[in-house]
Amino acid sequence: MSRKHFVELEEFECDMDPSDFREMLEEQKSLTSPSWTIDDLVCHPDQAKEYCNHIRAFTRCPKMTDIFILRQLQNARKSH
Repeated sequence: MSRKHFVELEEFECDMDPSDFREMLEEQKSLTSPSWTIDDLVCHPDQAKEYCNHIRAFTRCPKMTDIFILRQLQNARKSH
């Protein structure tokens, strides 16, 4: 995991470890949209926005951007 991910999470005032963060993203995706793939979610803007809002609330990190959340979710998929 690159140092950049630590820095980005710190900028969003999120104290999670990057690998724990990605794991949480996948778990929450499975809970919020179990029948969809990550690609399905990303291709539906309204649902992707809802997911991002959920993640910000879940992590209590309101500064976290949609693009960061979705990029990390896609990267988690690619790392398997």
